[in-house]
Amino acid sequence: MKLQPIGFSTLLAILIAVPSVPQKAEAKVLSSREQMDTLNNGVQIPQPVETARQQDMRQLMEAGKQRFNAGDFSGAIAAWEEALTLFRKAGNPTGEAVALGCLGTAYQSLGNHRMAVQMFEQSLANPSVLPNREFEGYVSLALGDSYMFLDDYPKAIVAYRRSLDLAQDLDDPELQGKSLTMIGLAYYNLEEYATGMTYFQQNLIVAQRTNARPRAGICAEVHW
Repeated sequence: MKLQPIGFSTLLAILIAVPSVPQKAEAKVLSSREQMDTLNNGVQIPQPVETARQQDMRQLMEAGKQRFNAGDFSGAIAAWEEALTLFRKAGNPTGEAVALGCLGTAYQSLGNHRMAVQMFEQSLANPSVLPNREFEGYVSLALGDSYMFLDDYPKAIVAYRRSLDLAQDLDDPELQGKSLTMIGLAYYNLEEYATGMTYFQQNLIVAQRTNARPRAGICAEVHW
């Protein structure tokens, strides 16, 4: 019997927790020493002024969040697609990557895993513009989930290994455990039971040597 993923990754919950619209810097970025000198002199560091377009992008991302939370996944897609268009027109690749990740979660929730794969792949296409590595790890995990539902186990393994590598670098036991479990399931579905078992055993080791630690949503860690 083919094993199925244990459920959508936690990205479904954390991707939609975007606190603000990713913005291109519109003010001089000060070095740490310059920032300290400025503060010591009592001078306020200039902040970027939100443009009308940035306000529209922020409102669209927020509308998508609200619709997603209400279970209106099609409505969320409509809002996030509009935001994606604006991010692209503004030349904002980080905002584009976040919007694509959100779209992937919405398509995943609708059971449209082929579209979810397209969105996640585009989101991950340029790692240098992603908001942080935790974002990359959980998008990779979600990508693997959709490949599992499409019965494309080799590609699922590639995606899960990417999330596993990031989890190990980030010392994120939750992401590491999920990645190990899903790699094991993928190998079981390929009838490579011995290999699958090694990943399950590694997951047990991770669980035994780490305590469950609460993790903030990935977008909560981003400072645009």
